[in-house]
Amino acid sequence: MGVQTPDEKEISLSDRDRSALRGVVWVGGIVIATTFAYAILRYVVFGPIAAENIPLYVFNKSLAWGSLILLAISMSMGALGRLWPGLFARHVWHRKYIGIMGFFIATLHICVSVFIMGFGYFRSFFTPTIKMTFIAELSMLFGLLSWFLLLFLAVTSFPSVQNNMSRNYWLRFHHWGVYAVVLGSLHVLYGYPSWFTPESWYGGMPPITLWSFAVMFVMLAVRFLGRPKN
Repeated sequence: MGVQTPDEKEISLSDRDRSALRGVVWVGGIVIATTFAYAILRYVVFGPIAAENIPLYVFNKSLAWGSLILLAISMSMGALGRLWPGLFARHVWHRKYIGIMGFFIATLHICVSVFIMGFGYFRSFFTPTIKMTFIAELSMLFGLLSWFLLLFLAVTSFPSVQNNMSRNYWLRFHHWGVYAVVLGSLHVLYGYPSWFTPESWYGGMPPITLWSFAVMFVMLAVRFLGRPKN
């Protein structure tokens, strides 16, 4: 096989980028559409949240849950490819792009949260003196640690950075994405009181915080079952 000409290389890169974009749009679109629909049903249709709070408050719940799902998918693609090679093996290379999309959606979640963070939206976060409770502060700390870890991984995904790192250390660092998902799931611990009172669930639908916490266990289970056989 000869060396690619500039035109052939451009066509090859265009095909790769088109495939990556298509995969990310489909996976990300399905995840966000599903989580957003769930949030509207639970909090607006069956719950007490007004429809005017859909653009930020309700959508932000979708962003939080959706970003965790995308990051968990990214960290599980290798295991899924080993468990079901016929279905997932040819898509494993998309995990980098799905992970980056998860990072950007998590960043959008943080930005929206800054706009609406306050006693009016998150009363359970605050004491009567309008200070954050211990569990709320701990949850925010977990969220920030998760985001900064994801930021580090996103930066090392840039070709200019990746090409100047040994493959061994690059792979070792990117396994830290598992810890980012774990920390992101621990970020939702503030919602744990409602997890054990199903009679209070709006429309019988479990809280998004519970679903988000479960993402961590699903990811860990998939990675364990699909671990390489030595």
